[in-house]
Amino acid sequence: PKAIYHFEFAVVTSHTNCSLGLLRVVAEDLHTTRTFVIPACGSLQLAPRNDEILGFFEEDKEIVCFDSPAELKEKLDYYLKHEWQRTQIALKGYERCLREKNTYLDRLRTLFKIVHEASGSKRPKASRERGPETLVTQSL
Repeated sequence: PKAIYHFEFAVVTSHTNCSLGLLRVVAEDLHTTRTFVIPACGSLQLAPRNDEILGFFEEDKEIVCFDSPAELKEKLDYYLKHEWQRTQIALKGYERCLREKNTYLDRLRTLFKIVHEASGSKRPKASRERGPETLVTQSL
């Protein structure tokens, strides 16, 4: 199948019971943007177990992790048959994304704050009230 990105990825993921948050061993990934996008779309995420991911989400409450293909298959089989548990973990993962401020808008706010502090410049008063999206528009 072809690769999907952006809104198409969000639509597919939000209609998927279980989503794999696979990592590239070659790139030495410990998490990716999908680590946050999958639960933000309301899907149950199954991801390779590592300390970094477990620093973002609580295992078996907000995310499901695995160490081997056999464990992945076992957990997929279980959660596909147990809708209530699957939806509860997916919901808790979604709530964690919002609570911990892991949205793209949160990232933009952080980025603009860092740039603002590094430049020592003053933001226009209207921008301070409206947020980072106003800064993007004003700087274009």
